[in-house]
Amino acid sequence: MKRISAIEALQRLKAGSAVINAEVLEPIDLLALCPPHPQLKPDSIPQRIEFRACRLNSLDAITAFFQERLTLIDTRVEAQHGSFWCCYFLKGAQIERCEFISQVDFSCGEGNKDGSIFALKDTVFHEFVDFTDYIFDGPVEIHGCRFEKGTNLLGNRGQPHVVRFRVPPILEANEGRMDIDGYRPGLKGV
Repeated sequence: MKRISAIEALQRLKAGSAVINAEVLEPIDLLALCPPHPQLKPDSIPQRIEFRACRLNSLDAITAFFQERLTLIDTRVEAQHGSFWCCYFLKGAQIERCEFISQVDFSCGEGNKDGSIFALKDTVFHEFVDFTDYIFDGPVEIHGCRFEKGTNLLGNRGQPHVVRFRVPPILEANEGRMDIDGYRPGLKGV
């Protein structure tokens, strides 16, 4: 595994390449990829984002509009948090065989408007995963994931901030509570 800077990782992504087999000790803020563009929202990330076999300090994309699929495969996010608060995954997301050491925040976002899949597979979340007020417009597949401190993906029933599924989700062979009520339990720095 080669150690690279956050700037180098962002340069690879901006050029349309995946970041593969890399360790990045600095925080990566994906909003640095948002170009000023008159036809895109200010927080739009036009290129695909792909990390494979990486070790990342932190990965943030607060309020981003992902115009292409977000892909994380065999990647470990170690410190702080993985924050996708208020993100729109317009072409879905694929998070597979990953590990998140700290909290992950998907709350207040929306995804897969074009029928693309939002998939979490064989991933370990050591802390709470927040999906408060998330809207899934297309298919959702969560298979073989371990939510050690739980998630509110299926919680908050009857509340205005319940997760909304336009297509019934496929949830198979997961571990941990997926029906916690409330939002951001134990989330640090919020």
